[in-house]
Amino acid sequence: MLILTLAWTNVKPLEAGALELVFVDNSSGGSALADFVSWDIYLTGSGTDWTSAETRLKLSRGSLYQDPVGGMIAPDPADFEAHPSVEFDTYVGIVGDTTTTISGPATMLGGGPQMRFDTTMLDVRWSNTADESGLSQIPILRVSFSNDATGTWDILATREGQAPQILDLAMFNGMFYLKGDLNQDGFVGQDDLGSVLANWGNNVPPGHWNDGDPSGDGFVSQDDLNHVLGHWGEGIPPPAIAAFNSVPEPRSLLLTIAAIVLLLPCWRNLRWKPTWCSI
Repeated sequence: MLILTLAWTNVKPLEAGALELVFVDNSSGGSALADFVSWDIYLTGSGTDWTSAETRLKLSRGSLYQDPVGGMIAPDPADFEAHPSVEFDTYVGIVGDTTTTISGPATMLGGGPQMRFDTTMLDVRWSNTADESGLSQIPILRVSFSNDATGTWDILATREGQAPQILDLAMFNGMFYLKGDLNQDGFVGQDDLGSVLANWGNNVPPGHWNDGDPSGDGFVSQDDLNHVLGHWGEGIPPPAIAAFNSVPEPRSLLLTIAAIVLLLPCWRNLRWKPTWCSI
């Protein structure tokens, strides 16, 4: 069993619990799941019930598995024998529990205005009234997505009396990475910034990170730069970088940003060029 316990959050450091992603073997689901991977998301901790959860998953490439027999909430286990693939449907809540309530879009994660639950996007908020105070690992949702799935994925869950726990993820070809880590080396730094600047103003294949398009819109621009600068310095530097202690400090980051601002007008693909540009 593969378990990823992730502590990236844009609310506060995780103190009383965490969100876990657990890989699920979906081979018993049949040929419908042949090109999909499945994950369960759990809220861990103990002592109190969870009060609400929401997720906003947006794909620029690939698809989410939506079983024709399933729905937005967890399926009935009685259906698994006749419809094996429904066990690995994309859904929220707990299998066998009928108290899950869907209440709208993921407003705390910036979603909306309409709820989405389809093959390219999840934008949904839900809650559960069952007594789960004795559980140390509470199922929140199951997601199955294609091997080429690329996009962004935010998950939020709250336990009673505790701060929200948030995962802020990026997906590339069916795997999870830090947002902004365009070369997938586990660290957001100069190489990732270089991918954006090298392709600035260009049309590229949508969602190709190595071409500087983490936003997935097929055009390398400010949105892609924000992905990198917004997560600058996150992760663990590769050994070669760590050995030379070259992780940018705040001042060097400001200098980098200043350099970008000065250089952008000089980019060949922009429609105007001031007289002080040398190219």
